[in-house]
Amino acid sequence: MNKKTKSTIKKAGAIITGVAVIGLSAFAGAQLFPKTITKTTTVTHNITVPVEVPVPYEVVKNVTVKVDNGKLSTVLKYLYDNDGKINYITKDLTDSEVGLIVDRIVFVNDAKSIAAKAVKSRLFSKINNEEITLNDGSSYKVDSDKLTRLRVDSDFDEVMVDSINFDDQDATLEVTFRFDDINDLSFYGSAQVEFKSGDFYEIKDVVLNQE
Repeated sequence: MNKKTKSTIKKAGAIITGVAVIGLSAFAGAQLFPKTITKTTTVTHNITVPVEVPVPYEVVKNVTVKVDNGKLSTVLKYLYDNDGKINYITKDLTDSEVGLIVDRIVFVNDAKSIAAKAVKSRLFSKINNEEITLNDGSSYKVDSDKLTRLRVDSDFDEVMVDSINFDDQDATLEVTFRFDDINDLSFYGSAQVEFKSGDFYEIKDVVLNQE
């Protein structure tokens, strides 16, 4: 083997060795300093969340009331006259207080009767000189001497309880009515009748309209 051939083999060996060293260095670097690759992936999940929703409901409670024959007739008559609408009488009573129903019915019936009579006897003087706007836009001044044919809605189911306090026997009732005047005008309206400590107190908040 001549010198030229030996030199060529040495160069080839050096190149191979260098490549091997570079390859080993790259492999070692990859092992010692691994490269982290971040990949973003969108994942969709269906999540069920419980939600509390209030549901209104009514509780029907049956209460047995022991009454004698006289009180029973009072209760039944009141139920009949007022179409069974007695919630405002019973709503705050406990089971042990249901015996108060009759006393409350008596108070309400008396108040309704007095309220209707008070409006019938006092309304015209109460509204004297009041100004009413007629349907054509003109103004009408009430003259109680010219008013006629007052009709008061006096049935027990027509006189409405606006507010009531049975403990203090205070109440406000609403009475409706109609009347005419001598000029053939007809009117309708309502009035609040107030009671304090069980007695008639005043007529107030009169509303008047032309028919």
